[in-house]
Amino acid sequence: MVMSMFSPAKPFPATVVVDPPDPETVVWDDVPGIYLKIGIDQLDSSTQFPTNYLTNFGNNSFPASVYYDLLHYKWLRGIQIDLLWGDVETSVGVYDWTKYDKIFEIIEGLAGKGLNGADKKVMFLLSSTKVFAIDDASRILPSYLLSTGTAYSNSTSGPLYTGTAADPTYIDMPRYDHLWGYDSNSNQATTSGFGYHLRTGDYRNGLTGVNRNNNGGATAEEKAIGYLKAREYAFLQAVYNRYKDSPVLAGFISIEPSPLEFPVDRTGTFNGGRGNEVEYVEADNFDGRIQRLKDLRQIFTNHMLVECCTHNTPYQTKMTVPTTNLNADCCITNGFGFTAPNFHLGVNTVGLHNARRYMHGEVPIVVQCQGQDMESIKGVTVPNYWQWDYTPPDYGGTAAAGVNQGHPTTKISGAPLPNNAHLGANGGGEWVIRRSWYFRANILVFQRITGHTAKRPWTYPEFVQYMQTDTVLTNPLSGVLITNDPYGGMIYTKPTRVV
Repeated sequence: MVMSMFSPAKPFPATVVVDPPDPETVVWDDVPGIYLKIGIDQLDSSTQFPTNYLTNFGNNSFPASVYYDLLHYKWLRGIQIDLLWGDVETSVGVYDWTKYDKIFEIIEGLAGKGLNGADKKVMFLLSSTKVFAIDDASRILPSYLLSTGTAYSNSTSGPLYTGTAADPTYIDMPRYDHLWGYDSNSNQATTSGFGYHLRTGDYRNGLTGVNRNNNGGATAEEKAIGYLKAREYAFLQAVYNRYKDSPVLAGFISIEPSPLEFPVDRTGTFNGGRGNEVEYVEADNFDGRIQRLKDLRQIFTNHMLVECCTHNTPYQTKMTVPTTNLNADCCITNGFGFTAPNFHLGVNTVGLHNARRYMHGEVPIVVQCQGQDMESIKGVTVPNYWQWDYTPPDYGGTAAAGVNQGHPTTKISGAPLPNNAHLGANGGGEWVIRRSWYFRANILVFQRITGHTAKRPWTYPEFVQYMQTDTVLTNPLSGVLITNDPYGGMIYTKPTRVV
């Protein structure tokens, strides 16, 4: 359905002020559990998201679909899907909800189909912050915000390339007013990963002047540095107005920051009405990211908002301080949940261990299991991969509150373990669940990877097999076998600060 809910000329206020929600209306029941991380390519797939699922329903219909999994697996709570601003806002203030309306309709309809279809949920990934491919910029920003300046690179002379410096393939990479480009693989001999990150520095309060690239925009409003912020807030308010009363909506989770040490252009400047400024300033991006989260916390009044703290240890540490050492911007103070994917690399350990120590029972904790975590499960010998025993030790320490509490700086098991040596009879599934318990997780997000590689022979199909057949592990709170547990073994008690 296409509809307009906001006038294009009406800016959203810099800071949203609302009355605090009634605790009785905060959404938490049936939210904890195991969710599947759905990639954009999967979201686009008619095989995985058939629109005729309910009209052609049968208990065993569409076995390759996400809906089949939700219907059949009691331990599976829901899915995490990208909220793609560029797909929805077709012109200023005009929204096409067709894709998301259909997903909500079908998942809500599962409750009436028997088996295990009741109380299934959707968690929105706020993917407008970051995109992992150059061609996907139009998925995270609507077309009217994709004005461009001088390109970062062109396919004739570069300077950006895939492949190696000795044998480069130069690429086209546009420069956008409201995004900054990053190279996710610039620390590797062979580079291949380029994407964009929202200019969150422009979300800081008190800014004046115009946006980038020769003051682009046809009107004074469109030229203003606050235009991006105003339009995204209008979109997200429209999203919340549309789905907040659905029993399917679980909440919102932010996407990870870009690898902030790898901007494509560190030195480029523009005149934004405040003198020449460099295109990328790390501190400004984080300050704007936090301000954006604070504002979104006031929009999503009755549902959890989870911050993804990764790629930057100081930021992660700052966001995970305990209640004895609170600051104005940490997760607990603002009512943000906590997550940090990709800690398989062993570089985000401070915040992770702070989270399990200080945030349990305070805010929602979300643990993730993504592709390289799955490689770690199989004991692949790669530097920095975490290869844990079933029961990682409870690391202690004497450092000051809010900083490194004796977190491990090497693999938890010490030297790399032989392939599969730490999996035991029950395979990697038990490793995944016990790791979630170690971090006292309310939610586990498991990436729905179905393919296999030499390093990754254990993925989603094997996890399903384990969860469907395990007769050992039980939810520590209820004693229910995890295979029969709608919470999938996760901690379901309500944290103090869900919102």
